Amino acid sequence: MAYVFLSLSVIVFVYAIKIFKIESEVLAAVSTAQEAGSVMASQSLDDDAKEEAVQAASLKMLRYLGTITLASVGALAASFAAAYIGVLLGLFDMAALTAASLDWRFLAGAAVVGTGVYLVTR
Repeated sequence: MAYVFLSLSVIVFVYAIKIFKIESEVLAAVSTAQEAGSVMASQSLDDDAKEEAVQAASLKMLRYLGTITLASVGALAASFAAAYIGVLLGLFDMAALTAASLDWRFLAGAAVVGTGVYLVTR
């Protein structure tokens, strides 16, 4: 039964990533980093203009870091809650949940299911 709740937690995690828009935040952070790199490589800007642009980019990157971190914590918490519901309902204990979550068959299946759910919901 622990495997069922762990599988549910994988699905919840993928949906939480979608709900919290983590993917778009990561893509925006990568784009900001690329723009900062282009500014630094530009020969048409003087050092002061480059410094100003890179400082602005670093502030944006810091905001992205905070947003992505908080959203990731939320996604992990939602995933854990989905798995822990079975413990609260008395269907299995925490030791069984931990053992199941460390089983290589579950980990392999979770990778496949998580990727599949992600691709289907894309």
